[in-house]
Amino acid sequence: PAAGPRAGTGMTWDATGNHTLALPSIAVADAAVHAANVLVRRRGALLTWAAAGQPDAGGQALVRVGILVDGAPVTLRPERWERLDRWVPQLHASTDAGLGVVITICTPGGYDPIVPGGVIRVEVENHGAPGRAVTVAFEGSWAWSLATIGTTRPTASVHRLVCAGPAGCALEVGDGPDGAALALNAGADARLSVGQDADPLRPAQNGQEIEARNGTPLRYAIAKELQLGRRATVSLYMGVGAERDGALSVCSWLAQLGAAELIRLGRLELARIGRGVDTPFRDIAGRNVAFHHYCSVARAIDDDRLYPVLRRAPAHGACAVFSERAALAWSLPAHALADPLLAREIYVRILEQYSDRPGRCRRYVDGGALVPGFALGSLCDYVLALELVIDALRDEALLDDPLVRQVLREIDDMVFHRLHPEIFLAATEMLPSGDRADYPYVAFDNVLLWRLCRALGRFAARTSDGADRYRMAGGDEEAEAAFWQRCTAEVDGLHVIAGSTDMKDGFAIYDDPAGSLALLPALGFCSADDPIWTNTMDLLRSKRYPLWHGEAPVPGLAARSRPEEASMAALCADLLGDRRDAALTTLRALHLPGGVACETWDPQTGEAASGAWAAAEAGFLVWALLRDNAPDAPVKRAP
Repeated sequence: PAAGPRAGTGMTWDATGNHTLALPSIAVADAAVHAANVLVRRRGALLTWAAAGQPDAGGQALVRVGILVDGAPVTLRPERWERLDRWVPQLHASTDAGLGVVITICTPGGYDPIVPGGVIRVEVENHGAPGRAVTVAFEGSWAWSLATIGTTRPTASVHRLVCAGPAGCALEVGDGPDGAALALNAGADARLSVGQDADPLRPAQNGQEIEARNGTPLRYAIAKELQLGRRATVSLYMGVGAERDGALSVCSWLAQLGAAELIRLGRLELARIGRGVDTPFRDIAGRNVAFHHYCSVARAIDDDRLYPVLRRAPAHGACAVFSERAALAWSLPAHALADPLLAREIYVRILEQYSDRPGRCRRYVDGGALVPGFALGSLCDYVLALELVIDALRDEALLDDPLVRQVLREIDDMVFHRLHPEIFLAATEMLPSGDRADYPYVAFDNVLLWRLCRALGRFAARTSDGADRYRMAGGDEEAEAAFWQRCTAEVDGLHVIAGSTDMKDGFAIYDDPAGSLALLPALGFCSADDPIWTNTMDLLRSKRYPLWHGEAPVPGLAARSRPEEASMAALCADLLGDRRDAALTTLRALHLPGGVACETWDPQTGEAASGAWAAAEAGFLVWALLRDNAPDAPVKRAP
């Protein structure tokens, strides 16, 4: 077990989930589940079942465990919060009635068959007189169904609470193909009571349905009585499906497996994906490995396919959005470390869903453009990600896939037509962050162009029939020479790399945190002691650069869009470079919610400022911390 904080010592929320079901708001004080979500492809959004529009740890919950002794409710006193294998939340509590209570919330995933659901196991141990009547009740209130793409909004769907036998129910959203259902069942001998809004709960009738508009609470309680000797266990099974029958079937199947087996299988899978975590920072690396593995992709409830997403926690920013930079450059390397076969599946899905218009920065999960504008670096990321997956699998068979070969030919053609007519550099509109570039020839993106030329040369030489010929293959030396001639400038008497240029008289000194120039040695473009690169880093990490908060208690690099907040992506770039020791010191000083990477932090306090529970940044952090587990990139010295 990886112990978390003592309950009630500052941490309010935790999260868990698998690729299908996410539980992003679990209250540490009592292990109450306040929200659950799935990805619905037809909606193009995460669909959330919630007790409130905003999670409130002290308010109504979607599922809360209650204990009654001889018919009277008792209060849980939280004592310790743990995460089994850094991902399975577990609350240890006691009561005035002499009971010890352990609540474990597990959403196992990853193995075959895939589990679209989870279990809440309640273990009750009697430290008092034997033979007392103890009732464990799973009580809940469902008021809201919320859809999240970039922002969260209530759905227009009708809610139905459907009673299925004496011990379970389904919370169904909508009627059509974009609906979804969350089923709950506590097994034999449990009793279901239901009600609406402020009405008292009444025993449910099999097949009974209660319908309500979004925002009107539908309430339920599933109770099971125990004649308690020494100890006993009660479990609530959760299943999700595109409609009620599927969700209830999942519940039934999970109950047949049993809570102990589900938790065992889930922990085996967590041990498998965490086996490569061997670093002095194994706690934060292991925590982010698990979080990233399950929260950077979602398996849609309606078509059962994987979709890369920014996060599964709607309270903290955009969720059901595909970002080429985040998915291909930050997430995929971490997946390749933890699970190369999953990395392959994700990469092929990206090609199937998004390669028709590569370089479009941010997309809806169905492939439509969310943010207009072209990013050269994102176009190159498709090719570099392929190289990464091939190296992780140690198998070049992917190069013979017809879709892969077609996409490579199309990208080769697109990049070729982006080249300057006389100079071997390519133009872009957007920076890696998605902000507009000051000038069309961005230094970082053209380093990725250099890497693309090398990768295409390698692919052309190794395809099984030798039929593929790429115009950009072998252009790396020309791209490198053009970079050093055209993407540099003189500042205060020093020769430095310009963030972007028009290759005439205009240039901008700017380090975009999402594509930092600190990464150039890690990409193999130059050595860490190259004089032009070191001059550049000295400038960008000095008082002369206004976006470097180097004198702050928790220093870091900011972007122009958030000048007072330091970027996690830039910190990861420093972890991969010669500032690793300083970056590790900064990492130690951060106060990360749940131990998971955020997008930005406050340099004065180290607290997360925006984008907490950020899955893509968690993946980038994993890659940066575990870089010794990955193949080394060749290093060159610039002329």
